[in-house]
Amino acid sequence: MRRSTLVFLLGLTIVLGLTGAWLVAERIRVTSADLSGRPLMPDLKGALNDVATVAIEGAEGRFTLKRVDGERWVMPERGDYPADFGKIRRLLVGLSDMVAIEPKTARPDRYHFLDVEDVGPGTKGLRVTAADSSGTAIADIILGRPVDTLGASRLPRYFVRLAGQDASWEAEADIRPERGAAAWLDRELLVVAPERFATVAVTRNGETATIARETPTGDFAVEGQDADAILPKKGRIGALAVAATYLALEDVQKVKGAPDGKPLATVEYKTFDGLTLTLNLVSIDGQGWTTIEASAGRPEVAPVDVKGPDGEPLLKDAETVRAEAGAINARTKGWLYRLDGTRVIDLTPAPGDLFDPKPAPVPEATPDTP
Repeated sequence: MRRSTLVFLLGLTIVLGLTGAWLVAERIRVTSADLSGRPLMPDLKGALNDVATVAIEGAEGRFTLKRVDGERWVMPERGDYPADFGKIRRLLVGLSDMVAIEPKTARPDRYHFLDVEDVGPGTKGLRVTAADSSGTAIADIILGRPVDTLGASRLPRYFVRLAGQDASWEAEADIRPERGAAAWLDRELLVVAPERFATVAVTRNGETATIARETPTGDFAVEGQDADAILPKKGRIGALAVAATYLALEDVQKVKGAPDGKPLATVEYKTFDGLTLTLNLVSIDGQGWTTIEASAGRPEVAPVDVKGPDGEPLLKDAETVRAEAGAINARTKGWLYRLDGTRVIDLTPAPGDLFDPKPAPVPEATPDTP
């Protein structure tokens, strides 16, 4: 090959290489100019009311949030248990407002540095797909790892990639994506003012321990024990007394079809105004699960003028209590709820956990006999 031909080919190679580099840089520049500072998913903003399902997928698996009636959402993977509409709406609005800050890599072999590779075993990204009633995706994005530095607006930043596209981005959005399915459920089970509780009875291994008080503002004492012969464990008694004040689920499954559990305890709360709450706790795979049942009966005391922070009476009339019991049963019938481990411990004390026997008095010293 002639020297002149070799020089020509070498020069052509350099020119083509520079041209290719310029085209890549120009592509990034144009893409940046087109999207930086703009919403990544502009179609979602005007279609929020058209979203019928939201699928969330990570390495751990996939679950779906489904709109069934207006603002009511359920989770099919949990037997259509109600989902948290507020949390779903915040996610969708946050995604619709997500703004591209700057482009990142478009090379698949570098996606893993940002956790924006296609979701699968061993990956850390989270894919969120919002679709309409026909199953057509309105938004489909892979949320990668958070960016350490917050932007000027102080909103969280994430590395992201629109599913099916090459380009990845640093983006800003007011979202807090959660991976666990149970985190998207309507977790609130019970809210009862602590002053309403009059008695709590715990039956465990055939033995029943009961704490009770005479007035809504009084202290609980252990029933069936000589007060002069025991030392109450005020911490355990107090924890049991308020354990049902607020109950939130950690997970849920239908009673029908649930695995058999080892019985832990039956706990019965009675309020001064006639509400009874019965919790049957069992252990399944080392975790505490419970059913919840409510009923309305005769008030334990005559109406007492005890007011809450809002100035309203805490004790309810009979009709309101009956309605309250009905609402609780409508929500909890047929469901088995997993509770936080600490709450399970608070709900299931053995009789000996509530008090210690008082030590026998030490005989007084006497002078030595001469």
